[in-house]
Amino acid sequence: MLKDVLSYGLGTLVALAVAGALAFLFVRDITQKKHSVLRNYPVIGRLRYFFEQLGEYFRQYFFAGDRDEMPFNRATRGWVYRLAKNEGGLIGFGSTYDLHQPGALIFVNHPFPVLEEERLPTPSLVLGEGHCRDPFEARSLVNISGMSFGAISAPAVRSLSRGAAVAGCWLDTGEGGLSPYHLEGGCDVIMQIGTAKYGVRDAEGNLSTDRLLELSRVVKAFEIKLSQGAKPGKGGVLPGRKVTPEIAHIRGIPEGRDSISPNRHRDISNMSELLERIAWLRDLTGKPIGVKTAVGGWRFMNEMAEIVHRRGLEFAPDFLAIDGGEGGSGAAPQALADHMGLSIEEALPRVVDAL
Repeated sequence: MLKDVLSYGLGTLVALAVAGALAFLFVRDITQKKHSVLRNYPVIGRLRYFFEQLGEYFRQYFFAGDRDEMPFNRATRGWVYRLAKNEGGLIGFGSTYDLHQPGALIFVNHPFPVLEEERLPTPSLVLGEGHCRDPFEARSLVNISGMSFGAISAPAVRSLSRGAAVAGCWLDTGEGGLSPYHLEGGCDVIMQIGTAKYGVRDAEGNLSTDRLLELSRVVKAFEIKLSQGAKPGKGGVLPGRKVTPEIAHIRGIPEGRDSISPNRHRDISNMSELLERIAWLRDLTGKPIGVKTAVGGWRFMNEMAEIVHRRGLEFAPDFLAIDGGEGGSGAAPQALADHMGLSIEEALPRVVDAL
């Protein structure tokens, strides 16, 4: 028997195996009813999906220009990589940045700049001064925005914490709660309270005063997240496969089940309730209380300014985090990411005018 098999040669056997596999794929493609391309073009139609998947990886290397991609093009990524490796951020032969495109970002230079040896340190920004028992002196104007533990890994959070400590800036926890990795680097931490209240909730999903008081001993401020630019009007999503025992413990949710945040705070349905919640949290924790939101027009900020003017500064947030519609997220519906929320260039002037 073995002699008969060997007499055909391995090449013949391989050819028969390939032919059998192709015949199997042909029958499977022509009988399935899910993909019309495979049904009309059995076997060879699979090349479409193969090249479609490869295109995602090869476009950035062979076809896209240095300034074509979004949100961060190749030129920007390369600059960041070189700085991260201490290779410097120098370029030669001029910039490829298009200064004539609408909305191009340009910093205005001064003909007589301050000499390096004469420059002064950036003055610190005090959050909650005169309004809370424990104001926070922010040493940096550039800080790290919220990225939840679970959406990003423990090594990523640990690296951000250590980097923030070196840079002297604060680190926002994101809506996933405070993990030990946020505190590991010794940086200033702002605890974000999302719509699901992860990390500060009781068994029923309501705010826990005990957890708030416990966390107030290790964080510098709290931030109420109303919405984010990547998906205004929709809560965060963490698939069940990522809800490990550690993440479940930190967030106060069941292990292994999808973690889906409500699209708004159940206890905050209007501006008056938001400002009352801010005053309550500030009185309870003694910490500055801020608000993070995407902006959809004039009404939100104008209404906040009017009510604060009428009721007093004790109801005002100590800081605002404005998220542009171009913001990113680990999981956002494309329709919301593409078309919901004003860009940061349009949102900030509205906020400034209202204030």
